[in-house]
Amino acid sequence: VGVVIPAIPLYGKEIGLSASASGIVISAPAVALLLSSRMSGQYADMARKPAMIIGMAIIAMSDAGTAFATGLPALIVARLGLGAGRCISEAGERGMLADLASKIPTFRGRALAAQQATIALGIAIGAPSGGVIIEQYG
Repeated sequence: VGVVIPAIPLYGKEIGLSASASGIVISAPAVALLLSSRMSGQYADMARKPAMIIGMAIIAMSDAGTAFATGLPALIVARLGLGAGRCISEAGERGMLADLASKIPTFRGRALAAQQATIALGIAIGAPSGGVIIEQYG
């Protein structure tokens, strides 16, 4: 997720988007996460692994949609799909982690914190890495 963020303004410029439109594209996954969180959590409570698998499939399709988008509407739809896919898969993975951590109650907080820290680390490393890749290869 993080590695793509530096590329979006350049990609947007390539297809003629304004800076504000690029901002909308960047924020679209967060909007989808917000809007689909309740439904994703309910689904993940019924089926942890299917939620993770379906979410990852939606992410893959959304990444392809992002890569092949030629205008703002398609790009926004793809990025909304990314957010929805992340929401579904992350609800499943967090639910599964909570299930596993519940077997050792004193471990639950540390397990969930470690998972959250790993996601943050991926974004913290990904965004600068994406910037370096863009500077090197355009």
